[in-house]
Amino acid sequence: MIRAVLDAIGSCGSSDNGRIRYAEPGEFTRRAFENERLDLTQIEGIGKLLVAETEEQRRAAMRQAEVPFPQRQRG
Repeated sequence: MIRAVLDAIGSCGSSDNGRIRYAEPGEFTRRAFENERLDLTQIEGIGKLLVAETEEQRRAAMRQAEVPFPQRQRG
């Protein structure tokens, strides 16, 4: 099923050579940073979340990634 969906997406046309361009690794995070939706502390938390091996590490990374940017600036 997943393969069929990916094949269907790949056969869709777009303005770039008639093909869909898949996002590069980290592209959405970079764009969120550039558009001031995430700050570096949140991005670091996301990175830690991706490599977390224990539940405790996962929780700590989630806390870091979830703190709103304006709240960190005030505190």
